[in-house]
Amino acid sequence: MGQEHLRTAAAGLGLLGLGAVCFVFAQSGSLLVPLGAALFGILVLLCLAAPDKAFLALVACSTLIPITAGVKLGPLPYIGPTRALMAAFFLAAALHVVFRGPLAPGSVARRPLLPFLALYLASGLVSSLFSVEPLVSVYAMVGREILEQAAMFYLFVAFLQTPGFFRRLRLVLYAAATVVCLFAFVEQAARANPFLRFFEDEFYDFRAGILRVRATFFHPIALACWLNFVIPLAVVDFLRERRTDRRVLYALLLLLMAGASLMTVSRAPWFALGLQLSLFALYLARRRLHRLALLLIGAAIAVLAVVVAYGASETAHQLLRPLLQPSGVTESSTEYYRWVVISTVLGHLTEDRIAFGFGPNAFSFAGLVARFSDHSRALTAPDMHYARLAFEYGFVGLGLFLLLMAAVLALCVRAVRRAPEGEPRLWALGALGATLGFMIVNLTVSMYTMYPLGLFFWMWVAVAAVQVPLAQGTAGRR
Repeated sequence: MGQEHLRTAAAGLGLLGLGAVCFVFAQSGSLLVPLGAALFGILVLLCLAAPDKAFLALVACSTLIPITAGVKLGPLPYIGPTRALMAAFFLAAALHVVFRGPLAPGSVARRPLLPFLALYLASGLVSSLFSVEPLVSVYAMVGREILEQAAMFYLFVAFLQTPGFFRRLRLVLYAAATVVCLFAFVEQAARANPFLRFFEDEFYDFRAGILRVRATFFHPIALACWLNFVIPLAVVDFLRERRTDRRVLYALLLLLMAGASLMTVSRAPWFALGLQLSLFALYLARRRLHRLALLLIGAAIAVLAVVVAYGASETAHQLLRPLLQPSGVTESSTEYYRWVVISTVLGHLTEDRIAFGFGPNAFSFAGLVARFSDHSRALTAPDMHYARLAFEYGFVGLGLFLLLMAAVLALCVRAVRRAPEGEPRLWALGALGATLGFMIVNLTVSMYTMYPLGLFFWMWVAVAAVQVPLAQGTAGRR
């Protein structure tokens, strides 16, 4: 009975996806529609023939091709190569489930976090009914929340239980990280980015006189967050590897990613990365006094270096002053802007909107105006995800989202406690650090639903959910 329900749902999803593709082609009004339809059909067939390889291609494409490189249809997000591949994959996945069975041998019968995810998504759908922009909100829920995050999470859960898949996934991400980081170094040296015209803010961002690189991502913080998802993978592989040549390669990759992260000049992701690395350091230093002493000495040296740099370097002073001297923050700073966002959101949540908000993705359409000391301005950038949730989903949606995040952390902590010593424990620690770090970063930005960052957040949640069979599946290859 459960299998029949799965097939029925997949058939419905396939029809919905086919209808959406037809709608996009019809709205474009271009002579290239037949060619586009043919290419899309080829993509579907390729995804149907090798779903695991298509999924890996989708992961790589999400990183290497800007999501905004495409055609924009009215208020809807951009439709380009990345979303075309995603649509082809989901349509092929639906056809595969209907006619051939599950995509991967891995089982998702337990469906981790399903009650929490279902409640949160249900609150978003209810909020869409009362949205100030219903079409935008429905697309945000179906596209960004359900397909780009929830569905991808369960696909990760299934594929990660396939022997060898996690290793291939890491290799794909390492290759993508190498390309992206080299791109970032070239961008810093040449002071140019050919992808800039695809991004909504078509200008180069400087902080303390340093160009903030973004490579193929829509914002420097987005690049830093993505690196925070990949760096723990390379750290674990470096720690578990026994061959010297491979350890050297992992070390070089880590240095490359660290350099790219520094060039984003993004303080919150730096803090999150420090937290992630600290978890690994504490685990390795446990029960060994000499390692613990070295860790404490290293931490003291790092704090001393920050203090010295703050006093001696004008660049470090500009970067750290808002954090170390918050009383001196001006209205032009990003820190002050976040307080303005919070106060403005709370002021606009009237009695009829406080429960379910203004609708998913409606922040920039609701006419939110903030007051500063000498002027007023419309707010379009919700630089704090939890304030955005309160405004768009209401306090019901915000509460359910926080409950979902608490369940995610509980899952990761349970994985750390139950995982055997060694590699399984390291993967679980990586999951805990990556998820907790991203939650912290979203106190300063709103990037949960920004593709592909939400995708990689849920990748790590899936790693936590299947880390024990994952370790068993990779143990045989060493």
